[in-house]
Amino acid sequence: MHPALQIPEILNEIFDCFLPVISYDDYANHYKYIPDEPSDKLSLLSAALTCSAFLQPALDHLWWDMDDLTPLFNTIPGFQSSNDTGTLGKIQEPIARETMQRLNAYRKRIHVYEECGKERIEISAYEHILQDSTHDTLLPSLRILSITNSIPQLPLLLAHPEEIRTLRISQNQIQSVDAYIAASLKLLSGRVQTLVHLRLETFLTREFLASAFELRGLRSLYLGHTNENTSFEFDVDTLLDICSMPDLQRIYVDALEDLQFAPRSRTPFKQILRFLSSASLPRLKCLALRTACEADDVQYWNYLFQALVEKTSPMFEDLDLGETSSISWQDYNLTLRDVPELLKLQLRSFTSSGGVFSISSVDILSLISGWPNLRALTLFTCPPTSFKFQTLVDIAKGLPHLGLLALAEMDMYDFPPADSIPILEDHDLFQLLIDPGESGWKIRRSWRDCWIGCFHVCTPSASWAQSILRSVKKR
Repeated sequence: MHPALQIPEILNEIFDCFLPVISYDDYANHYKYIPDEPSDKLSLLSAALTCSAFLQPALDHLWWDMDDLTPLFNTIPGFQSSNDTGTLGKIQEPIARETMQRLNAYRKRIHVYEECGKERIEISAYEHILQDSTHDTLLPSLRILSITNSIPQLPLLLAHPEEIRTLRISQNQIQSVDAYIAASLKLLSGRVQTLVHLRLETFLTREFLASAFELRGLRSLYLGHTNENTSFEFDVDTLLDICSMPDLQRIYVDALEDLQFAPRSRTPFKQILRFLSSASLPRLKCLALRTACEADDVQYWNYLFQALVEKTSPMFEDLDLGETSSISWQDYNLTLRDVPELLKLQLRSFTSSGGVFSISSVDILSLISGWPNLRALTLFTCPPTSFKFQTLVDIAKGLPHLGLLALAEMDMYDFPPADSIPILEDHDLFQLLIDPGESGWKIRRSWRDCWIGCFHVCTPSASWAQSILRSVKKR
């Protein structure tokens, strides 16, 4: 044999070509490149039988990633395997010391277990191994565990995990929380310090997620609610629990369409920014913000919109910026030019009822250019902007699909004579809400016969923005 083949590092490189062994830092990417061809394991088995120098490194690769634990139980002479669909494998006699030593050598090699329902083994067989073993856990070297079925042995697999890094649970169309999964997460929250990646695609409840949030060392969290007959809404308390996890770097929330940071006491701006910066929200359509914004937060608003651009998809179309009153916005004069990332969103509805921005007629033109498919627009500016009639004309020409327009204040004295006001015959506008100030009589008289469709001239109130939002959603 060539001397090079006696070097373990070289043999590992060779056997990686048959079945790659992932590094400890690459568990999050495990599912991207594990090969499916059974011939890889057959090749490793042949290599292990070639000579003594190949035996141990080849066996390490062969047993590294398992999707069926039946071969592990087959190393026990007293194990009676299942022969048909009506019986389960069981251990018929005590496990001898020599057998347990051999069993330990094999189970220590298993670093990845991808359960897919292949093995048919009684739960008593798992318990039998734990009773006769010096280890507290069934697979002491387990790093990655993937579960796709309801398996009673799951709590045993996770009873005392020593090195687990990644846990993936994927169960489609189940009707309630799986009892074995719920019990396992409760066990993990008090015992494991090494889990950094958690992927839950199952029936989600707040109680179920409470156990997941106790895993304080998580760096990556994927949440997917898989039951089509029920929905799971992430309330603000749940989202703030996620934000409070100190090491969390990436959050992926699937099937979340409507997200509202609108509790009784407004959410601190920095917590919202941290959540949106670390989250992936591919199905998010609507976002409503009610935030407590401090003076040093003003400079970070563009980062918030940048996070929305990067973390959402073209499905995101409705942004509602509500009350943000912890500061006087009039002192900061935040304009649309200060938040260029905002206009990169492909919005169909935009509400700014909290007086965040100072908006001029030039800003309106930029808004029209950035959001040509806008269906609803609500602007409350700070300081208040008295829009000219030409602003209405620009909006009408640039946003032909606009169905609802709400402006805080109009300069009625700038309005042209009634017979020169254009008639919007081919426009989708169905509701106009403005504050005409003291000259409200003029717009009512001038537009009574000139505007095709339904419009309202009103004075904004506390419930103004909410009534607008309800009108848009109904439409």
